[in-house]
Amino acid sequence: MYPDYRRLWVATGCAQSASWALIILRGALVYNLTQSNAWVGFVTMAAHLPSLVVTPFAGFLADRLDRRRVLAATYSLNLVHNVILALLVLSGQVTAWQILGLAILNGCFRATELPTNQALLPNLVPTGRLLNAVALNQLMQQGARMLGPLLLLPVIHFIGHETAFFVSTGLYAIGWTQVVRIRTVSCGTVEAARGIFFNLAAGIGYIYTHPMVFAIMILTVLHCALTMAFESVLPYFSRNILGMTTGGDLFKGPTYLMIGIGAGGIVGNLMLARVQGDKLRGQLFLWVGLVSGLAPMIFGLTTTVSQAMLATTIMGAATAVL
Repeated sequence: MYPDYRRLWVATGCAQSASWALIILRGALVYNLTQSNAWVGFVTMAAHLPSLVVTPFAGFLADRLDRRRVLAATYSLNLVHNVILALLVLSGQVTAWQILGLAILNGCFRATELPTNQALLPNLVPTGRLLNAVALNQLMQQGARMLGPLLLLPVIHFIGHETAFFVSTGLYAIGWTQVVRIRTVSCGTVEAARGIFFNLAAGIGYIYTHPMVFAIMILTVLHCALTMAFESVLPYFSRNILGMTTGGDLFKGPTYLMIGIGAGGIVGNLMLARVQGDKLRGQLFLWVGLVSGLAPMIFGLTTTVSQAMLATTIMGAATAVL
């Protein structure tokens, strides 16, 4: 019924699946090259750190320029990034420093892509359908944690982990073909007297002067910082705890674990959709917050793939609900 929304939804699913597939492959590759979990952490941080700096400028671009074109540009850049990384891996000459540099670029592109996607979405459906559109988009983002790894498994098993890097490339290529077909023009409104730094300061001031918003922001920051960096330990955990020591198994292990996280995310998102009432949501926020802290501890005590996948499913569900 809404073809442009459908195109954006498919593109979002492809981009998110590509991103999670890349996180798995990149972490396992760095660990395989360096045998250092610290290096995996550096690369993971390099991919996420640009969002702290780039996101405000990306929001400004999404308001000043045609969001379709900004989104198409980010997809194009991420597609080129994935092609370069895949070719480096296939050549056998890739180094940890090259991966680190490409991770920074990928982080910059993703930090521009996500806010632009969110700004474009409300323009593609009527106001009365917006909540449904957002919920469906959120479900796709959670499901992508499972879809991306699922697409990796047969390639890793039957062909090899080097070729698996082209899965992310192919997904971004499909997403790009959908984004460039969006016809709805979408631009924001930016007052000339209020530049990016004025709006950023105003946003920070609003958060600081509203205690409830400030508390939620602090809790969100702590949750993300303390319980959502689990992907950086998956290669180490797979090899040293689960005993997946061969080259192929090192890439399969994190893939299995991320599938568990994605499955939990889907379940958590569906459960949250049935929750009604602010009081119940507040109670759920508290209890799920506690579960999100306990789940990684349970994960750390597991010793088999099936136990670890069950623990990561709980982790994914808690993350989705929060």
